[in-house]
Amino acid sequence: MLILFFIWPFAAFLIALYYFDRKESKLILILCGMFYGASFIIFSNGLDSASYFRKFLLYEGLSYSEFLTLDQKDYFIPYLSFVLSRITESKHILFAVFALLFSWIYVKTLWIFIEKYKENSNPNLLFFLFGIAVFVPIFYINGIRFYLGAWFYFYGAYHIIIHKKDKYFIYTIFATIIHFGFLPALGILIVFRILGKQNFIYWPLLLVSFILPSFYNANELANDYAELLSPSLQDRTLGYTHESYVESRIDSFSHAAWYVQWKYIGVLYYVYFALLSIIMSKKKYLIDKNSSRLFSFILLFLACVNFVMDIPSVGVRFRNIWFLFTFAFLFRIFSNKKSKRLELMPSLSLIPVLLYFIVDMRFGLETMNLFYLIGNPITLVFAESDISLYNIFF
Repeated sequence: MLILFFIWPFAAFLIALYYFDRKESKLILILCGMFYGASFIIFSNGLDSASYFRKFLLYEGLSYSEFLTLDQKDYFIPYLSFVLSRITESKHILFAVFALLFSWIYVKTLWIFIEKYKENSNPNLLFFLFGIAVFVPIFYINGIRFYLGAWFYFYGAYHIIIHKKDKYFIYTIFATIIHFGFLPALGILIVFRILGKQNFIYWPLLLVSFILPSFYNANELANDYAELLSPSLQDRTLGYTHESYVESRIDSFSHAAWYVQWKYIGVLYYVYFALLSIIMSKKKYLIDKNSSRLFSFILLFLACVNFVMDIPSVGVRFRNIWFLFTFAFLFRIFSNKKSKRLELMPSLSLIPVLLYFIVDMRFGLETMNLFYLIGNPITLVFAESDISLYNIFF
């Protein structure tokens, strides 16, 4: 497959997907992710990726001392971009490196569940594996800071919750360096690590989180408490809670097509249904101690998400991460069953998750270069064409 990748990466990608449980597929998927980044199309100047590239070109003409005077929202991506600007001005290399990092932690995380699937081979697990794979896909390198951080946070938190291995805090701490928004998420994880499985606290907190937010404005509270932070963190926080920014995000979502809105709602309703079904039928499902800890964390994390749900760029993004944890929990529950037949609950997830995937795929096709489908790393060097698959198919 490695030789095939250099000849026709897309064919190697399809073979790696078919034999997803083989070790060599791991490398191929990472390389294919990198190739997607190298051929990434910035189809609008309003995209986050366009902003990253403009800053990258700006860094090229700056000395290190001048770079340090810039007001940066975060550290890792700006410093990485500055280092790359010392050796190239190529968009292909910049986004290839972004995609390489993203693909590495993405595949590394998925392999946790693939190894678990190989132990059991219960076909129901594939539905939940599909969900975990599509909630934060490779297309999200468009907003590389948050979503790269999301995978580092999830990977580290999963090991801390399931295996109680505190050395994995290095991944969650690194997530805060990638995007400062993971500081509260790290705080939630630390609180959970101290308290442990205290559902008698988490259940009432969750109930309150569904009621209390209707009596206050989360954006105004965030603005008030931002004054207690350092100047740099205060500026970053206000960037997400400023009234004009919040109104523009709400207006954009309210005018979005029904399927864009149901991309989230459908998955949310399914998760509620699945979790309630498991709670009400405990005798039917084997919940081991490790999974019960994950369930407790899910309660705590959802409560915290509900409290900030009115802050558009915070609530929705962290709810995506909550989806990862819930599907990881469902995966573990069904991995304890040796059934070889398809069951209703896992298969029902395909409806909302498929809608989620299709909506994201529409954006993905606009960023996916024709050369990702028919080219290879060598032809990409000589082809400066930005023909998207979306323009070809639609």
